[in-house]
Amino acid sequence: MDPSQYQKKIEHERLKRALDSQKSRQKQMKHFEEEKCRKIQELRDHKNEQFRLRKERIMNNKIMQMRRLRNLSQIISKKQKNASIHRNSSDFIVNKKKRDALRTQRFQRNLQIEKQKQMDLKMRVLEKEKLGEYRVAKTKHNQAKAKKALEELLRMKNIDQTHSSSLVGMLERSRHMRHRSMQHVESSS
Repeated sequence: MDPSQYQKKIEHERLKRALDSQKSRQKQMKHFEEEKCRKIQELRDHKNEQFRLRKERIMNNKIMQMRRLRNLSQIISKKQKNASIHRNSSDFIVNKKKRDALRTQRFQRNLQIEKQKQMDLKMRVLEKEKLGEYRVAKTKHNQAKAKKALEELLRMKNIDQTHSSSLVGMLERSRHMRHRSMQHVESSS
């Protein structure tokens, strides 16, 4: 095999390998794109399913609410009908009179309690005022008493001072006398 044919063969193999690798890369890219598209579609389907379920739940809640309201309106109309029948009965009229009488009694009792509370409040205020006056008088009396006691104490203190000074004088005199007698004894001996 001459070198040119050998060169051609090598070139041919190299091109074939490049072509194969390119094809495999394209295949991988295609597979990757398909996988990506599949995942996106799955997410979209999941979101749509969630949205559908939420919408269904809202609709069911609305239907249930409407049913409840309808039942409630039926119950109310039934009660109103029964009430109108009851209102026209003689028992209801008697009971109404009793209720009115009880209401007036309750009102009067509450009024009496309120009046009593106001009277108690007034009495407490008066008691406080009297207590204040008594305290003022007591304070004045106590002040006078304290003043008197203080004067008495000062007077006693003055007496004590004069008494103590006279005692000191007596002690001084007696010591002096003793001292003189001692001198007298010494001089005589």
